[in-house]
Amino acid sequence: MAVKAYGRTHRGLVRHENQDHFLVLPLKPAGWLVAVADGMGGYPGGGGASSRALEIVAERLSERPHSVLELEQAVKACNQDLFEWAQRERRLTGMGTTLTVAQIVPGQLQLAHVGDSRAYRLRAGQVDRLTQDHSVAAELQQAGQISVAEAAHHPQRHVLTRVVGPWLQVRVDLLAVPWHAADRLLVCSDGLSGLVDDDELQEQWQQRHGEDLLEHLVAWVLERGGADNVTAVLVEEDEPGRGWESVSEAAAAPERSPA
Repeated sequence: MAVKAYGRTHRGLVRHENQDHFLVLPLKPAGWLVAVADGMGGYPGGGGASSRALEIVAERLSERPHSVLELEQAVKACNQDLFEWAQRERRLTGMGTTLTVAQIVPGQLQLAHVGDSRAYRLRAGQVDRLTQDHSVAAELQQAGQISVAEAAHHPQRHVLTRVVGPWLQVRVDLLAVPWHAADRLLVCSDGLSGLVDDDELQEQWQQRHGEDLLEHLVAWVLERGGADNVTAVLVEEDEPGRGWESVSEAAAAPERSPA
């Protein structure tokens, strides 16, 4: 079966700027590198931070598969670059971005993750969240102090405890798991995950595929108010015998923005 990758981003209905960016790159001889970065709202350099982070990921991880430790080093390189950029331009102090990077090669999925953008896997009809949010609410939930339902509506659910850029050092979550032929992967910003819960996502994932699924999910977010930027990348099997293909609005991150 052929494996294809799709990307979709939308500014939403409230924000004046889309600070989300995504990356979809084919790897040789077979594989995909995909990523989602959500610039920190409220800081002047959010859009530039997310764009620049994906430029660095593309520069360091393109063309061939890399180890999960190389994914980690790429994320740390993004952190250092953004931190030093802000040191040179004080108006950008505190800028940052979430960053979730996934590499899929035959037989394996690898992830490097910071922030609250998420990666989900659908296997045998079951959706599994592969990443943990690095937010105050998520950490309270993981500590057993609040429930899952309380975390979903907690006033500090968008207050990030880990992000790429604002500090000299960053801790990166890493994951390497088997990739089965029929697996499907979704990486998205919190503009999607904040309005579509896991059960709804599973239902839609079972009914739709490819661009149709992404278009439907984005439309669903907009119908629910579209208060934030929304971005999603999907990797899944498609037609047999066609190799590894890409369908994407903007496969590579745009040039660095002064934001």
